[in-house]
Amino acid sequence: MNIQEFLAKQEQVYDKFRSSSEQIQREGVKPHGLNGKGGYLIAFRHPDEIAEAAGTFSTNLAQFSPLMVFHPGNIHTTISDYQLGERFSPDLGVLNRLVSAVRETGRLAAPTIEYNEWLFNQSTLIAAGTPNEAFLEISQRIVDSAKKESLELRLPWGAHITIARFTRPQTYDELAGFRSFLENAALLGTSRPACIDVGHMTFKEDTFEFTSYERFELE
Repeated sequence: MNIQEFLAKQEQVYDKFRSSSEQIQREGVKPHGLNGKGGYLIAFRHPDEIAEAAGTFSTNLAQFSPLMVFHPGNIHTTISDYQLGERFSPDLGVLNRLVSAVRETGRLAAPTIEYNEWLFNQSTLIAAGTPNEAFLEISQRIVDSAKKESLELRLPWGAHITIARFTRPQTYDELAGFRSFLENAALLGTSRPACIDVGHMTFKEDTFEFTSYERFELE
């Protein structure tokens, strides 16, 4: 896959978010059913100013709607997840193999991602990101390296940041405050991720937690 193909597929997903507004008007929003699940995660970590802005925004939105909040320390852009499921318990052997997969890629130059749109569907709110070619190159190198560790990882579908997930059904009218706050919110702008973290994640009813096991600084 080249960057043009990646961006085209990403835009198809973003378009599905954009076109969900009519369905939300009819049916409202619904939780995704992730509460209690967990799994391994390899992800870009953003600079403090981006993580703080995204995390604060997530927290502020929760005053208008019941949400799974993403605090600044949990803000990330996924490269790949692995073995997401119920009753997850991290295994050091798997974590070390994931770490080896990232380490074997060598020193990596940080990508650039432009966050210029907020999008939400019936379950999730994201900051839609447009990455440069380095984003795909790094992701592909990690996925290829993981195969040597007998780990089948998948490429990310996009360079988005998940900001919040709905935890209870709400009608379109009940979302009025949420929608108004979102329409007037400043965009995140340009991010140049500072590092890649290998770790594990847990979805709870009102928070998401990303526990870092090992960190790789980007150039």
